[in-house]
Amino acid sequence: MLTLIGGLSDRAAAQAGILTAASEPYSLKRLVADAFEAVRPLAKKKGVQLLQELSDALPDALLGDAPRLKEVIVSLLSNAINHSADGAVRLSVFGKKQEEAVHLLFSVRSVPENEIPAGPVSGLGSRGADPDLDLEVAGSLLASLNSELKSVRSPDAWMDVYFEIDQRIAAEDMKQ
Repeated sequence: MLTLIGGLSDRAAAQAGILTAASEPYSLKRLVADAFEAVRPLAKKKGVQLLQELSDALPDALLGDAPRLKEVIVSLLSNAINHSADGAVRLSVFGKKQEEAVHLLFSVRSVPENEIPAGPVSGLGSRGADPDLDLEVAGSLLASLNSELKSVRSPDAWMDVYFEIDQRIAAEDMKQ
């Protein structure tokens, strides 16, 4: 219940432009897994497969505002699931490691059924009833994290919504 109240408070603060970003240690892999877990029921209900592509070259231990990043990812996944008639939704995370930071690119794409890769994939599957609100909230939260939401749409009906963000590498990952 407190998580729900905190999330609503964050949404209101983000939309008002008064949210400040935290800088706490978090696991990138755990962040992605938790976001997938949050949208699994909707994906299952809609019959949409969830796919994950997380670059092995990325450090796992980072410093940033994990709760807000998770909320952005969940909002983007929810929106994509709600707009998918069939097929899958793919979350891809790539980045470029710098000295003490990593530049991350998070991408959520609706994948038509005929483009779902064969073989084993990470399965998952929104919570929000208003997908456009999901994107509005994601954009507001990203603004508080010094980022912005971008999108690309193809003539073949797929849509890619993405954002880029810099995160500091936590001390334990910098030793590697």
